[in-house]
Amino acid sequence: FVRVHKYPPSLLYLCVTGGISLLLLVAFGRMRENRVLMLFGRHPLFFYVIHIALIHFLGNVYFDLRFGGGPDFSNNQPQWPAGYVASLTVVYLAWVAILAIMYGLTSAWQGWRSSARRPA
Repeated sequence: FVRVHKYPPSLLYLCVTGGISLLLLVAFGRMRENRVLMLFGRHPLFFYVIHIALIHFLGNVYFDLRFGGGPDFSNNQPQWPAGYVASLTVVYLAWVAILAIMYGLTSAWQGWRSSARRPA
């Protein structure tokens, strides 16, 4: 019933996304302190840089172990390995696994940073 257009942005699109954002802002403001979000929020650059490298590395490992090699991007159309089927379940499992790994790495980083700042 609402026709929204992302490109070019229509006024309805801006109102819908802005309204949802404001509702989420209120909801997050009323939440109790979340330790995971606070940890990631204290070290955003570390999280950003490491998660990109980690996803790339683990994606290559996954393709090598499961399919014997990754996709070929030398042409305009990527050539996927035989038997590859895009799976949303695998994406969600990888997302949860990456967050768990990043929680451990960010906790270790925070511990190292706090110990490095203490005077000897």
